[in-house]
Amino acid sequence: MEGSMKSNEEKGAEKLMDDYLKSIGLHRKKIAKDGSCLFRAVAEQVLHCQSLHTKVRAKCVEFLKENRESYEAFIEGDFEEYLFKIQDPQQWVGEVEINALAVMYKRDFLIFQEPGKQAVNITDNNFKDKSP
Repeated sequence: MEGSMKSNEEKGAEKLMDDYLKSIGLHRKKIAKDGSCLFRAVAEQVLHCQSLHTKVRAKCVEFLKENRESYEAFIEGDFEEYLFKIQDPQQWVGEVEINALAVMYKRDFLIFQEPGKQAVNITDNNFKDKSP
C-alpha cells in the first residue's frame, strides 16, 4: 500500500503542472503507466478514446512493417523479431514508435516536462496539427 501512495513532493509537483496547464487552456488526463501508455496517450489525443490503444499499436506495427526502409536502421537486431515483440501490449516502446505515430497521424507530439516551461516538440515534423 505504501508504494502506491504519492509523496507530498509528487502531489505538489503534479498540482504545479496541473495549475500551469490550466493557465494555458489545457489539462492532464490520467493514463495507466504500463507498456501501452504511449499508445493510450496517442489514442486519447488522436481518436479521443484511450481504450482504442490496441488499434493504435496494431496500426503502428503495420506502418513500421510497410515503411521498413525508413525505420530499420534505428532498430537493434532483427527487424521481424522487433515487429513481433512490439505487438505485445506489455512491451514498452520509445522514440522510433512515437516518430512513426507522428508520421502516421500527420501530427507532431508535444511534451510538457516542467510547469512554466514551453512544451518540447519531440517529433518536429512541422505538421500543422500538434498534440500536447
